[in-house]
Amino acid sequence: MFRSSQTADLPPSRALDYAPAPPRAHRALRRATWWVFVVAITTFTAIAGWRVANQLHYLWLQHELMSYDLPDGPMRVGVDGFIQNAPAWPYASCLESFLTPYYPIFIHERSTSTATRRLILVQDCVTPRGPRLYANALVPASIVPGSKLVDRNDLACMLFHDAWTVHSGRVDPSDDSHFTIAYETDRGNGTIDGWLMNDGTVKLEVRDGPLR
Repeated sequence: MFRSSQTADLPPSRALDYAPAPPRAHRALRRATWWVFVVAITTFTAIAGWRVANQLHYLWLQHELMSYDLPDGPMRVGVDGFIQNAPAWPYASCLESFLTPYYPIFIHERSTSTATRRLILVQDCVTPRGPRLYANALVPASIVPGSKLVDRNDLACMLFHDAWTVHSGRVDPSDDSHFTIAYETDRGNGTIDGWLMNDGTVKLEVRDGPLR
């Protein structure tokens, strides 16, 4: 025998209540805010990309200096300011302000056993006190946009000399911190040694010859 089942009557369905559409002015404001956001992000990305591109170009020029082999003149320097056969600065030297009466003698990277890296610049110039070598160690720029070579003039090394003919400096293939500069005078020839020290300074020392 089947038992009859009774099902309670379901309440009539109710219409869903929707919030009224926002006013047209609100919709326009939201669209404008979205476009301002898009433009801001696009501008920020373009500026960041431009700064990164500039920094990469700067690092490329820096690398050119740190691996540069200066052509050998040799250069003749007189005590009265007479300069003959001076080497030209490379194009990458536009990173810094290198103006006469400073003339390049050595441009190259040197590094120490403690991983200190510097761009070594040795220049010759004539001052009221006479000719001199002027050597300094520049801290290399990094990948961070805006980073530049740092020139610590207060840590520069100077070596006064007489009239001479000086050859462009050469790196020591057996010592990454060492370089040499050959010179000639009327009293004989000699060699100047240069080192990048662990504290990031550069040292010049006459090895032999009449300047010793």
